[in-house]
Amino acid sequence: MKKNKPKRRRNALIELTNAVLTLFILALLAGGAAFVYFANNFYASSDMAQDKIFVVERGNGLATISKNLELNGIVSNSWAFQLGVRAQNKGRSIRAGEYRIAKHSSMADVLKELTEGTPISYGITIPEGLSSFEVVQRLNADENLQGEIVEIPQEGTLLPDTYAYERGEAKQKILENMQIAFQKELDRVWEGRDPDLPIKTKQELVILA
Repeated sequence: MKKNKPKRRRNALIELTNAVLTLFILALLAGGAAFVYFANNFYASSDMAQDKIFVVERGNGLATISKNLELNGIVSNSWAFQLGVRAQNKGRSIRAGEYRIAKHSSMADVLKELTEGTPISYGITIPEGLSSFEVVQRLNADENLQGEIVEIPQEGTLLPDTYAYERGEAKQKILENMQIAFQKELDRVWEGRDPDLPIKTKQELVILA
């Protein structure tokens, strides 16, 4: 009986090894099957029958963006989309803005649009003759812009023009862009002024204009 103990131990060790290897192979097969299933879903065309507009709000994290995509019927599974984003390490590459997602876009297509696409652009036109107060009123009334302008800039410091912006930009930023554009235009005119004009300062030039 004592002589059989080593043999039994060897048989038990072989059985344990076989069991471990079997479990390992099954785990690999299950992982491979899960990867194939995930990849097929991530790159497969969706059932979305028409283009949709999707907004990435400033400050939204990946979980919120993914859930909103699913709620809007743009992706079929928010978790699958999150996994795809994390697998490609593109979570921080998603940019705020308003995007047009093409019909039948796959999750991979959606991710590419949100990271490499151009957000929908809007524009606000400031005609000549408006006072600074009226300009601020027009900006504050634009629902595609965020924030509120409370301080009225000095008269004659805003350049009338059409200014492009993306949905969600700050109203104050657009106002500052107008001031920067005015200053650049003033510098250009000042440099090209007639030296015989009786004007000594840029402020005098603004008053004359």
